[in-house]
Amino acid sequence: MKNYLFIFLAILLISCNFEKSLEGEYKSVDNNSILKSIIFDDSVAAFKGGIMSLMPSMKYEIKSDKVYIENAEGILIFKIIDSKTIEGDNSLFKGDRFKKK
Repeated sequence: MKNYLFIFLAILLISCNFEKSLEGEYKSVDNNSILKSIIFDDSVAAFKGGIMSLMPSMKYEIKSDKVYIENAEGILIFKIIDSKTIEGDNSLFKGDRFKKK
């Protein structure tokens, strides 16, 4: 009986919705991308690569399996593929993949 209780509690703990953390640097998989990397730190994101490096750090928010980054032109959306991969889901970066270093 104790084994069943332990298994039940383990499943319950694993299935809890913990907030995902993206902290770290995500490098572009495609060498032709205008954005070389995205650095997530606490609640802000910064871009590296070309003219994108000139943009100030921007607030981001994680909802479900998407990352929403606020900038002056609107909101950039990236889909979380797995714990080390995100992919552009709108605008200039649609389909661009970034892997965590």
